[in-house]
Amino acid sequence: MWVEVILPVPVHSTFTYFWNESLEPIPGLRVHVSFGRQNCLMGVIQKIQENRPDFDCKPILRVLDDYPRIQIQQINLWNWISDYYLCPIGEVMQSALPAFFKLKESDSGPYTLGDGSVAHWRWYAKKSDSGKISEVFSQLNRAKLQSEALLSYFQICSNQLDMDSEYYPWISQDLLLEYSSVKAIQLNALKEKGFLKKSMRHSLIEVISEGEKIDLSDSQLDAFSSIKKGFSIGKPVLLKGETGSGKTEIYLKLADDILKSGKHALLLVPEIALTAQLYKRIEKSLGRDLVSVYHSKASESERRDVWQSLLNPETGPRLILAARSGIFLPLNHVGVIVVDEEHETSYKQYEPSPRYHARDVAVWISKKIKCGIVLGSATPSIESFHNANQLKYFKVELKERFGSSEPPKIEMLSLIKYKSMKMMKGPLSLPAAELIERVLGKNQQALVFQNRRGYSPYRTCMSCGWTEPCSECDVAVTFHKESKLLKCHYCGNSRKPSKKCPSCQGSAWKLRGIGTERIEESLDEIFPDANILRIDSDSARKKKSMSHFIEWLETGKVDILVGTQMIGKGIDISGLSIAIILDADNALQMPDFRSHERAFQLFSQVAGRTGRRQNQGHVIIQTVAPEHPVLLAVQKGAYDIMAKSILEDRRLYHYPPFVKMVKIELRHSKEVIVEDAAKFLAEKLVRSFGGGVLGPEKPAVSRIKNFHLQHIWMKFQNGKSLPMMKEKLRKINNSIYFSSDFRSVKIHIDVDPY
Repeated sequence: MWVEVILPVPVHSTFTYFWNESLEPIPGLRVHVSFGRQNCLMGVIQKIQENRPDFDCKPILRVLDDYPRIQIQQINLWNWISDYYLCPIGEVMQSALPAFFKLKESDSGPYTLGDGSVAHWRWYAKKSDSGKISEVFSQLNRAKLQSEALLSYFQICSNQLDMDSEYYPWISQDLLLEYSSVKAIQLNALKEKGFLKKSMRHSLIEVISEGEKIDLSDSQLDAFSSIKKGFSIGKPVLLKGETGSGKTEIYLKLADDILKSGKHALLLVPEIALTAQLYKRIEKSLGRDLVSVYHSKASESERRDVWQSLLNPETGPRLILAARSGIFLPLNHVGVIVVDEEHETSYKQYEPSPRYHARDVAVWISKKIKCGIVLGSATPSIESFHNANQLKYFKVELKERFGSSEPPKIEMLSLIKYKSMKMMKGPLSLPAAELIERVLGKNQQALVFQNRRGYSPYRTCMSCGWTEPCSECDVAVTFHKESKLLKCHYCGNSRKPSKKCPSCQGSAWKLRGIGTERIEESLDEIFPDANILRIDSDSARKKKSMSHFIEWLETGKVDILVGTQMIGKGIDISGLSIAIILDADNALQMPDFRSHERAFQLFSQVAGRTGRRQNQGHVIIQTVAPEHPVLLAVQKGAYDIMAKSILEDRRLYHYPPFVKMVKIELRHSKEVIVEDAAKFLAEKLVRSFGGGVLGPEKPAVSRIKNFHLQHIWMKFQNGKSLPMMKEKLRKINNSIYFSSDFRSVKIHIDVDPY
C-alpha cells in the first residue's frame, strides 16, 4: 500500500511513499519521511493509493499520530487554496499548521496533542481547617511570588465557592496565570511544599456560569430573523449595520443559539488587539469557559487546547474568537462563522505565501461544511456590496444606532484656510483645538487620528535636502523618538540617526511630516493637564497592552486618545465624544484603484467610534480638499451612493469585481536580471493571453530587503474558464525556472491582490 504525502516544500504536488506500518493509513495522519538530502520532514497523508506506482518509493519512517489530528475538510481546504491562489500545497500546510504540530530535531515520536485537559490547582486542606491558611502564609513570608500565587488562588475562589463542598474548588492554571503576574514555577513550588494539589482536568467539567441574557432591540430582532432566513436558503449573509448599531449583540445571539444546539461557533476579527475587549463582552454574555481565543500571540498551550477541543466533542461547544488564521482550524462541527468588519484589509495575507483572503476562504468553507456565515460591516467591501446586489449574498441592514444615540456630526475644515490665517495650534486647526478643550471640560474623551506611526516619516539635511533612506529598501526611514532610532516600516531594520549628512557633511537636520509620537508630544504641550494615550502597532506590541489600554479608556483614565487605523477596527469606547482626523488627503491620494473605497471606510469607521451612548458625536476632518466627493459622502453617510459610483468606474475601466486580477512579482538582488526576467515572462504571457497583461513595471517601492522588484498585472474577464487560465499561467511561470539565466529569480503570484 502507498500513500500520497503533503510535504512543506515549494512544489505543486504531493509525494508517494510506501506504507509499511501496522497502523491503518488514514488521511490526516502526520508522518515522518526521508526527503532528498534532508534527514527527515514532517508530512501529512492526503490520500491512500492502492495501485503500485511505476517508480520506487521510499518507506514511511515513522507515524507521528495515533489518530488523525487533521480533518479531511482541512486537507480539502488546503487543496482549494493551492489551486485558487496558485501556490504550492506544502506552503499552505506550513501556514495552516501551528508550531506545536511541526517536527523538532529533538523529537522521536510518537506524538500526541493530549486529551484537551488543562492543569488545575486546589488548596490541600479542607475548608474547616481555616487556620491552615494563615499558617501557610506566615511560612511563605519571604517567598513573595509564591504568596502572590496563593493569594490569587483564594481571590478567584471567592467567586466560585460551592457551599456544599468540603474543599476549595479546582482553579485552572491558565486562569491563575492570567489573574496574577506569577508563572507556573511558583505553582509547582507550592505543590512541592504540599500546599496545592494538581490535577489534569477539562476546563468545561467545572460548573459553567450563566451569562447575562442577550436582549435585542426590535430592529436587531428583525435583523436576526432575516439572517436566519438567509441561512435557510443557503446564502452567505451580508449584515450592513451602522457603526454603533449593535452588530456584536446579534453575533452573540447567533453564537448562543448555535452553542445550545451542540455545535461550535467561529468569530473572526481583523485585528488581534480587538480580542481583549471582545473576549470580555462574549464571556459576560455567554458565560465563563465558553469562549476560546486563537491567534499568533496566544500561547502554544492555548492554541493546542482550542485545536483539541474542536476535535474532541467531549469538551463541549465553544465560541472561537480568532484572527484570520482561525480559518485553518478543524471546523467540521462549526454551526456558524462570523467575519466581523469584513472589509478590513487585515484579512488578506500578503507575506508569506499563501496569499489568501480569510473572508473569501470562510465563504468557501461555509459552503463545504454547510454552515451559516455572516459578513458584518458598516462599510462593506465593494466586492461584497456587488455580490449582494447580484443576489449572491443575502443582504440584511441595520439602519439605526443602538439605543438613543444619533449618528455623529461631521465637519470639514480647510487646512489651506486656517494655515493662511495662522489659526493653527500645532497639528490642530483652532476650531479643532477649541472643541477638544470644551470636551475635556465636560470630562469626556477625544480622539486624534493620524494614520502614520513614529515621530517623523522623513529626516532631511537642511543644507542640501538629502533624505535619509533605508539601506535595504527604496524608502525613507521613519524617526521614532521613543526609541531614538530610525526604522524602516518595510523591512523592519533600525539604526541610530546619522550625525553628518553623507552628501554634504552638514550636521543640521530637519524632521518633516508628522506621526503619532509627534502628535502625542504636541498635544501634551497644548493640553498639559490631559492624560494622553497613544495606540498604534508600536505601543500595542505586548500581549496584554490592549487589555490595559481598553481598561484605562473604559474607566476614564484617558482624556485624549491618539491612534492609527487600529482604533477604527471595532474598538468600542463608550466615553468618546469627538474625533479629529488629521491629514485626510494622504489616504485619498494613494496610487491604488481602491484608495477612495478604503478612505471612505477608514474615515467612516473612525467617525463611528464617537457618540456611542447618548451624546451625539462630533467629527472634524482636516483637509486641503473639503469638497472632495469621498469626504462629502463620509459627511452625509452616503455609503450606497459612493459604492455605486465606484462600481460604475470599475466597470468602465475594467477593475474588480468585474474582472479577476493577478499580480506577478519578480524579485532578484540584481536589477538587470529581474528586469530581463520580467520582460521575458511578460512576452510569454502576452503571446498566450493577448490583452489584459500590463507591465512589467517598477512598483512605487522598487527595492525591499535588497531585492529589486518588477510587477506584471493580469486581468481575466469574468465568465471565462479561470481554472484553465490559471493552469496555463502556472505552466508559463514554471517555465522561467528552466531558463539558466533566470533560475535564481523569485516569483510570487498573488490572486485577488486587494
